[in-house]
Formats: sequence, C-alpha cells, structure tokens
Amino acid sequence: MICSDILTMASNLLCEASGTKLLSTDFSDRAPYILAVYCGEVGELDKNYREAFELEAQPVFNRSSLQLNSEFPLCDRFVSCAAFFTAAMLILDENAEISDLFFEKYAQSVSAIKADIPACSHSIKNVY
Repeated sequence: MICSDILTMASNLLCEASGTKLLSTDFSDRAPYILAVYCGEVGELDKNYREAFELEAQPVFNRSSLQLNSEFPLCDRFVSCAAFFTAAMLILDENAEISDLFFEKYAQSVSAIKADIPACSHSIKNVY
C-alpha cells in the first residue's frame, strides 16, 4: 500500500474525497508530515508486532516526511489506524470535536493492535 492510499482513506472519512481525487490540496501538502508523525508514534509497536508474528524487519523510513508515492513502511495491520490518525490531524483546526472522534478511533485501533500481540512468559529468575 502506498501512502497516498492512506490519505485517500482519511479524506473519505472526512467526506473530502471524490473517488481518488482530493478536493483539498491542503491535505496532500500536510499528509506527508502527519504520516511521518504517525509512523514515529507507533513505530516501536510495529517492530513488536513484526517480531511477535515473525514478519520481515521494518524498513528504514524518513521520520520527518513520507512521500505520498512511497510504500507505507508499517505492516498492513496499521493502515486503518493510520487513516484515523491522519483524518484526526487533518481536521483538527477546522473541527476539534470531529478530530477528537477520529483520534479516539485511532487510540482504540492502537489498543486492538496491542491486544493482538501475544504475551511472552519467562521463568522467574532466582536471585537468592
């Protein structure tokens, strides 16, 4: 999946897209930075997810800006969560209530991802 697909999903959540054509160019200007912030926020969780499910290692990506035509650097499991986060950040200045709703969906998605990662058990180390 490429980053512009996530922007389209976020725009659809905000009813701002017509198919794949964005109605607001402001969104496409801000999205590379918002997606980079998102990847920075959940990057460690992505590493844990990949390790738990024995997926390939996380690719190196620019943590300050992601090109919209580049491949999304996190697992597919993080795509819907990224759309909620992006929608929340794009609408924040225009409508804080709607932004809060999307941010809550983002937080719930992160919680669901954390719940998917199986717990590890280790033997208790005898220190005496």
